[in-house]
Amino acid sequence: MAREGEKRRTESKYIWRRLAAFALFLLLVAGIVLSLTVFFKLRVVQVRGTLEIYTREEISAASGLKAGVNMFRFSTQAVEKRIMRTLPYASQVKVTRKLPDKVLIEVIEADNALVLPYGDGVLVLSQDLTVIGREESFRGGKCLTILGIEPVSAEQGSELADEKTERVENLKKLIAALASRGLLSRATRVEVGDKLDLRVLMEDRVYVKLGTSAEMDRKMLMLEEMLDNQIGEEEYGILSLEVAGKAVFSPMKREQFGVEVLGEEPVTPPEEDPGEESPDEGTESQEGGEEASEEVESP
Repeated sequence: MAREGEKRRTESKYIWRRLAAFALFLLLVAGIVLSLTVFFKLRVVQVRGTLEIYTREEISAASGLKAGVNMFRFSTQAVEKRIMRTLPYASQVKVTRKLPDKVLIEVIEADNALVLPYGDGVLVLSQDLTVIGREESFRGGKCLTILGIEPVSAEQGSELADEKTERVENLKKLIAALASRGLLSRATRVEVGDKLDLRVLMEDRVYVKLGTSAEMDRKMLMLEEMLDNQIGEEEYGILSLEVAGKAVFSPMKREQFGVEVLGEEPVTPPEEDPGEESPDEGTESQEGGEEASEEVESP
């Protein structure tokens, strides 16, 4: 009899344990269902970052997140990709859930975006030359324009490619060399159409002829020295680094530089009043004279 009683108690404990486990399972399922339907609904989308191109409203709209959506029914990675696909100049995006009802979107805009003319618009590129997106025009206030590349594809996420592969390789070398000396943000245009004649425009005032991609690190060192210590902050002109170990700077008037290098329209002088006497013929203005070139040897 004692053994039968003990057996019944054991069976009873087993049944109660099974019932408790089942009840716990039901509570867990109910909690999951409630969290996906009733609780943890999105109320606030906060955008953080130093923004110059996009507004916080544009970034919030690009996320596709709406008030009332459940906090666990969307992928943060999918939201990040959606924002970067919609807003090409958002170079870095991080989306974080802040329970119970907030999402934080942190955005870093492209610094000195790489822009390549393409068809009737432009391609926006990352520093590693990945196509970020295509737009009708550049929206930011600062960019590095790339000339001489004929892209074979404008597909987002694809790596920049040209039928002449050496063009892209030279561009990569030039971008990497500028970045290594902290000069990339000071460059405003690069020209890589001819592999023997690479050129870069610095600060919209110094047009640099680099020649080939050989000894690029040494050329960047000399470029930095010339910009920081040899060429005045308000000077315009052409800097030749084509000869190994030598830098030759030829100053130019601002107006002449604008027409010959920047492609600006020449300024038409005002018509003279017939009543005024014109200066004697043969009088030569000092301003019309040629500027002297400045040569600097590599240390």
